[in-house]
Amino acid sequence: MEPKRPVSPPAESPAGPLPPGQWADRACLLALLAASTVFFWPVLFGGETFYFRDTLLYYYPQSLLTGQAWREGRIPLWEPRIGAGFPYLADPHSAVFYPLTALVALCPMPRGYDLFTAAHLPLMGLPFFVLMRRWGLGRSAALMGAGLLMFSGFTVSTLSLNVIRAQAWMPLTMLAFEGFLRTGGRGALAATALLLAVQSLGCDPQHVGFTLLLLALQGGLGSSRPDTGTTGRWKRALLGAAAAGAFSFVLAAVQILPMLELFSQSARNAGVSRQERTHYQLSPSQLLHSILPLPFPDPAMLPFRGSFPGGVPPLYQDIYWGPIALAFALAAFGWRVRERGVATTAAPSRRAVRDTPPPAPSLGRLALLSAGLATLGLLLAVGDNLPFFELFTTVFFPLRVFRYPAKYLMLTAIALAMMAAAGADGVARGQAASTTLFRRALLAAGGFFALCLVLVRTVGPSLAATFLGEWSAEQPWLVEHLADQWFLSLTGGAGLVLACLAAHHAAERREALRGPVVASLAAIALLELALATRQSCPSAPDCYVQDTPATARILRRDAGPTLPPRFVARPPARFLVLGEDPSSYLKLQLGRQLMTQLRGVPHGCNALLASPALRLGSSAVLSQWFQTATGEIWDRLAAAAGAAYSLEIEPPKGGQPPDLIGRVGPLTVRKLAGALPRAFVATSAVSQPPVSTPPWPEPMLALGDTALFELPAGEPPRALAPTAVRSCVVESYGADSLTVRFDLEGRGLLVVLDQYYPGWVASVDGRERPIHRVAGLFRGVEVAAGEHLLRMEYRPLSFRAGAAISVAALALLAAWVFLPRRRTPV
Repeated sequence: MEPKRPVSPPAESPAGPLPPGQWADRACLLALLAASTVFFWPVLFGGETFYFRDTLLYYYPQSLLTGQAWREGRIPLWEPRIGAGFPYLADPHSAVFYPLTALVALCPMPRGYDLFTAAHLPLMGLPFFVLMRRWGLGRSAALMGAGLLMFSGFTVSTLSLNVIRAQAWMPLTMLAFEGFLRTGGRGALAATALLLAVQSLGCDPQHVGFTLLLLALQGGLGSSRPDTGTTGRWKRALLGAAAAGAFSFVLAAVQILPMLELFSQSARNAGVSRQERTHYQLSPSQLLHSILPLPFPDPAMLPFRGSFPGGVPPLYQDIYWGPIALAFALAAFGWRVRERGVATTAAPSRRAVRDTPPPAPSLGRLALLSAGLATLGLLLAVGDNLPFFELFTTVFFPLRVFRYPAKYLMLTAIALAMMAAAGADGVARGQAASTTLFRRALLAAGGFFALCLVLVRTVGPSLAATFLGEWSAEQPWLVEHLADQWFLSLTGGAGLVLACLAAHHAAERREALRGPVVASLAAIALLELALATRQSCPSAPDCYVQDTPATARILRRDAGPTLPPRFVARPPARFLVLGEDPSSYLKLQLGRQLMTQLRGVPHGCNALLASPALRLGSSAVLSQWFQTATGEIWDRLAAAAGAAYSLEIEPPKGGQPPDLIGRVGPLTVRKLAGALPRAFVATSAVSQPPVSTPPWPEPMLALGDTALFELPAGEPPRALAPTAVRSCVVESYGADSLTVRFDLEGRGLLVVLDQYYPGWVASVDGRERPIHRVAGLFRGVEVAAGEHLLRMEYRPLSFRAGAAISVAALALLAAWVFLPRRRTPV
């Protein structure tokens, strides 16, 4: 029978927080910063940069645009090179007012973007360590939790997405809110609201909701002032979270109001289909990667796809936490077992409260709430694989406008970090239940690895073929390769678990070794974790993102300097292999030359079908038309939208096209005949009632002959047909303004093939004129005979109102915090 170990009472266990500024805590913070620096060494000091996935598609180009605007001292309200034009500031991913954007503006690229991305890991880990110490956990336990949060596969996978911007601010916001729960001070609540506002400036709204959920759950940890009971703690947390969330909305109005306007014009305003809502959900078989590292983590290698069920890479390619970290997380339930049946003490007087430091939180409740949060995130992440997702999103219906269930793993990631910290603390302190659970978890992991080793050794190829599904038939050589990698990973995992069991057993025999051994186990777990996940944030030489694609040089040389050349691109439908070498994707290089999404924007090119994550409704319709168009219809659609060029992998059937102006490897650059100019006076124009979205492409295909334009309800219909058009020339074309000089006989409709959007105003010779929507997509202005100058400017009311509200809210917040207030005598 196991002897009892002395532990402190659970109501006070573990020991209260140490005074701030102790050298040991500072050394731990420096260790986390140093670990982050080493982790990102290739991109910080090795001449490499991030490139994978959405980095090069969206966020690196957006960082270039935003940083350039900061240096020029202007606010980038509109970007004409994205699609047919896009309200750039309204997209929170543009991070125009996000504080860390200063790194992008002040540092040369791409190093500025690398610093911007890498800074989020210590921004996340350091406050998490301080929060765990404030909750009374030991240093090694706090380091375990912070390291797991920073270097888990999920967190590292978010470096190529914008999710890292949301996750990074969660611990710091929780730390500020902890101060409010303990003292009820205005400054702490104001800091919480300000941090939530900062988070809102760079990420999606649902991530701010995740943070608010974490703040509300803090009320269940017993970390508020001791003069409030359990109900009082929950009440303080719920009211405080609601107040901070509401005020953060007002503080971030400069971003939120334009974003709401963008949402009203987006494709999601009409609802998100079930298929789109459940896209990128977590496959149950992918859960294997939570305990085993990826077999092929390098995305530049063709076997990379073999790491995933069906050969389809998920949203987060890596969700590795490791068996040791998960064992520590399970050990957190030991505190719950220890604290069962402990009676609560009577609340002290208000005077005694002021003289008594707040108690540490209940680690049992921390384990219970964190486990519930981790389970919630996991159940939502699997999406339609379980009925829970549909039920939950039906009850909380605002979540139905958000895509990608795998994003809910963010809740699981931070919950597991808190559980691992609590569990490591229980094991380090010799807490009997935590120690037992930790040992049993390691034994279970060892048994799982042993069973899997037997299966892989006997029927490994069959398991690999089932795992890969139909894709395995296309890559038969990969089946054996995957089975071999599984065997190596399982062998390594089993060896690690056995070593940890032996070390832990030795520590149990000599109590003096317990603390150092647990600290060593945590260090080994984090080192193995960082080594396993480092390749999930791949990097490439700086020239990969710095060099101008050859296709961009071809387009700019042919188009001239006046307007950014508008083009359409046909990306490959399949992953193409470069020659007979299966080690590299041709698609990675072709995507760069095709300048898909925002890749061409920094190089002065305008991809007609490009769009950030929140796509405009008319832009989505246009994209659907191109998806179904082929051959001549594709070319006519592109020409009617003002795209003069087409980038394709294979030329049209019938040999080399006569309109070919360049070739880059297998990619051809064609100049489309009959492309409409960016601005022109329509041959004829006919009005029509307003329509919600363009239901068919015919009005756009007919723009060269007849332009259909919408009039406000109640206005009489009219037709315009100038007798002659002498000239129509774009004189200037800026980021959020343009001028067109024209001369015609009779009345006509001047069409600008740029996105119709609220906030644009037009004037002819200084006199304001209404802007009509043309062909459901573009902008048009009725003009009279003679020579005139048209000027269009983007002056959105949503931005001006939001800026005024944010400035007023910031002033009000400062006054509320710093102005003296009368104190109530005791």
